[in-house]
Amino acid sequence: MNLNSDVTLDLDLRTIASLPAPASPSYTELDAHLGWALSPRFQFSARGYNLFHSHHLEFGTTPVPLQVGANGVQAERSYYIDLQCRF
Repeated sequence: MNLNSDVTLDLDLRTIASLPAPASPSYTELDAHLGWALSPRFQFSARGYNLFHSHHLEFGTTPVPLQVGANGVQAERSYYIDLQCRF
């Protein structure tokens, strides 16, 4: 959504149902992006992923932080800041 002529906000809310095999719990998460056009050449943005929880199990039965393991994959909260310059 455009908050004004220079600032945009994008939200992504998702709910994932539980899976039977391999057994995986359900979860709800939110991603967000805030962008600000500082000038025609410069844009600043901030992004956040998996904002509702510090981590959640993507699939599998055993959390394995930041790794793909034999028993599951876990996703963690993350943040990014970006400054773009166009020539």
